[in-house]
Amino acid sequence: MTETQNVTEQEIKLIHTQFSLGMSFSYIISKSFDIRIFDVYITWNNAELTNAVEGFDDRVYESPETNTGFTADAGLVYYPFPPYISLGILGGYSIFSIDEIILEEGESSLTTINDFIDGGGFFAMAVITIGIPFN
Repeated sequence: MTETQNVTEQEIKLIHTQFSLGMSFSYIISKSFDIRIFDVYITWNNAELTNAVEGFDDRVYESPETNTGFTADAGLVYYPFPPYISLGILGGYSIFSIDEIILEEGESSLTTINDFIDGGGFFAMAVITIGIPFN
């Protein structure tokens, strides 16, 4: 007796769009080191989720409104080749969410997903910045 398996492919794609506006305050220790006292910015987030299952119509969900988030961090920045290259070690806290996404079109038993992304929290990161002068 042989068993037949049906294989169906599914592709899920998330497109996240984010705009940010913020500011940073640092204390210059030397030519090579800064202490980032705080770096704070507000973010505006949108999302689009596509669920494509082979043999079925694609379902496209979009966030109906922009969700606002927040990020704050502090740390130490080292400039090995000032001012063109910097290495930063930062830690902070963020609030990030996408409250709701709605099916773009069509009838479905599942047309809205609430609390789609509810995240954020404490983080640590290392950042390499390379500046290229155009003068």
